[in-house]
Amino acid sequence: MKRRALLVFALVLVLLGSIWAIVSWRRAGAPAPDISALTESLKKTASEKLSAPVLANEQIALNAAPDQLEVRAKEVIDAAIQAGGTAIKTNEKDGTVLLLVKIPGRNAELFRGLIKGAPSPNGPAPRDGETRLVEITIHP
Repeated sequence: MKRRALLVFALVLVLLGSIWAIVSWRRAGAPAPDISALTESLKKTASEKLSAPVLANEQIALNAAPDQLEVRAKEVIDAAIQAGGTAIKTNEKDGTVLLLVKIPGRNAELFRGLIKGAPSPNGPAPRDGETRLVEITIHP
């Protein structure tokens, strides 16, 4: 019984000593290391080396005169509707227009035919009932 009490007392002393060491170390106020240069370097590398994730099955890049961007975007939206799909348009800071088009897979060729200047598709033909997501970027 005395051995057990002595062992518990020793453990309590070790625990109290550890707590005192941690508290005194924190009070010393050692400044946190400056990692801003590392953070900036990682951000720069990530923006240069990593591309944005692609949500669409395919990407199409089109060109239009700066004053014709909205007209061209409207043509793409109308083509998506005629192909039985939908489209969402966003304007980017650099002047480009980005459209995300969702169409039934069986109407993918019809959609491409309605868009003047769209390239031929690469990859396998879509299966029946499959939905296609097409990302279209219109550059000025």
